Amino acid sequence: MVKHARATAVDIRFTPAEDGGGLVVEVADDGSGPGAAPGSSAGGGPPQETLGLVSMRERTQRWGGRLVVGPRPSGGWTVRVTLPAAGTPVPPDRKARR
Repeated sequence: MVKHARATAVDIRFTPAEDGGGLVVEVADDGSGPGAAPGSSAGGGPPQETLGLVSMRERTQRWGGRLVVGPRPSGGWTVRVTLPAAGTPVPPDRKARR
């Protein structure tokens, strides 16, 4: 995130999912976010679906998880991935393909 968001600080947290059966990974930074012009201090508005975000969303969904990306109220951006616990059934259309 530091490279693409032009951030100077990043906070990474790992917490149990609210249902107690999975993991939440949250990465928050103070950068400008996707789609912002170089040198701007805020991305503003919803993030553009860049190739990186599309890829993260596809990989997360493939494992039965959920991805949420957006601006922080205090400035910067957050990427939050919620993954199910090991052994949680994944729908056939979301299983990893080899």
